[in-house]
Amino acid sequence: MCDVVDILLGDQCGSNQGGTKLKFHYANVGDFLALKKPAPNATGAAKSLITEDHTFKSQKAWKTIEIVKNSGGLTIAPGGENSGTKVMTLVFRVPSNNVNARILFNQANGISPFIFLSEDANMEDGSYDQIGTEKQYATILGQKVAGTNDGEGGMYEFTVTATQNDRLIYEGAVTLTPAT
Repeated sequence: MCDVVDILLGDQCGSNQGGTKLKFHYANVGDFLALKKPAPNATGAAKSLITEDHTFKSQKAWKTIEIVKNSGGLTIAPGGENSGTKVMTLVFRVPSNNVNARILFNQANGISPFIFLSEDANMEDGSYDQIGTEKQYATILGQKVAGTNDGEGGMYEFTVTATQNDRLIYEGAVTLTPAT
């Protein structure tokens, strides 16, 4: 058991692996019946933690997409000189022969409102960065990268972007079965 905790660097006993896990979940903002928020009057880390389940309209649920290993990365940058917002940018690749990726590619217009869930490789299972909110939703752009005949296959490369007030961590259920 590791008992060393560095005041400056934090828990030095746990993994701090980079990149993301290999599955993302996403849904159109219009698919939700209710998007939950952090508890009112929460303090500290709880101010950015969503523990209640988002609920969906009838016949809607999270969609899942699997990505190419080592192609996913989430960066969070300042949103402006004095705004205090964060710009969340998630980039990932999916083989261009994946039918679900083609569907997402055709929706990737930089306008449609989405919510994405992404797990950093160093996060506990079931703990997701939520990219986008009801009012500060995520948008997605995509491009098809050709690949080569004797090497890398063709890929869709997606960029998901949202400017939001806080880095939100979603720990609610990820409902994959459509609501009735």
